[in-house]
Amino acid sequence: MGENLEITSKSYLSPFNAQGIVYDRTNIINETIFTENLGANILELKAKNALNEKDYNFQLYEMHHVLKKLDRETDEVKEIVKDVMEKHLNQIFEIMKGNNWNIRHMVIVFTGGGSLLLKDLIQEKGFSVSEDGVWDNVCGFYNLAINYFGADVTYE
Repeated sequence: MGENLEITSKSYLSPFNAQGIVYDRTNIINETIFTENLGANILELKAKNALNEKDYNFQLYEMHHVLKKLDRETDEVKEIVKDVMEKHLNQIFEIMKGNNWNIRHMVIVFTGGGSLLLKDLIQEKGFSVSEDGVWDNVCGFYNLAINYFGADVTYE
């Protein structure tokens, strides 16, 4: 993907939302900001519905584990779920492009717990997934608070 390291972007996949923002150095580019109902819970609901259209009887409470441990499922379940995941991620990419993201020429880092469910697919497309995605916002806000309030402590 893009090597313009002055322009960076972050896409955060929470339980209910996909959010994104592009930065030029440390400056937020306002017309790139988005929040859409495309988080992990929405992905799980889509996968459940697609599977149950094929006469499975998956329940929503099972879906996080199905997506997380997909390699343990039957080939048919894998195929259905991977198709749902691909469409879900492509929907996020379309929203990025609609919000002025040049996704072919920028570094995009996905973070948040939802990004871990899509990690393999995201990386196949040439993008990064934070290894500490569940805690990134916590750590970032902690460091922001430390800087704002002037304490000497940093998060390790």
